[in-house]
Amino acid sequence: MPKLIKKKINVKLYILGNKSLKYKRYWLKTHFSSKKNYLKFLKNSLALVVPSNESYGSKIKIIEALCYGVPVITSKIGLTGITRINKYQPLISKDNNNSIVKLVEQIYNNKKFYSLKAEKNKQEYIKRYDIKHNLNRLKNKIKSI
Repeated sequence: MPKLIKKKINVKLYILGNKSLKYKRYWLKTHFSSKKNYLKFLKNSLALVVPSNESYGSKIKIIEALCYGVPVITSKIGLTGITRINKYQPLISKDNNNSIVKLVEQIYNNKKFYSLKAEKNKQEYIKRYDIKHNLNRLKNKIKSI
């Protein structure tokens, strides 16, 4: 976290979860009153950063961001069980802070490029993971039988 601050990247960092206390000086923690408010917040975000070193608890957040066309930065562990479509979405950090900072800086300096890549890949992730989309596909298949 301090490394991002030193780079003077002008972003607000919202760190959610109970492991963020060591960065208390830098974060703005918020509570979302509903799933709808969270998704609105997510859609307006520069990126979702999930530097996970555990293979549980963050997959839904990552999949939601991918389905909303939000650039994602995560680790190989955070990506466990999620199909990666291409090298742009999600971006995979080496498991260290310097790698995460470089990727945040990369997205920040190339916002339009990464937003377009995420938006382009969004439909593919929706096909794979969105429940409503997959239920409609299943209904259509059943009707055609």
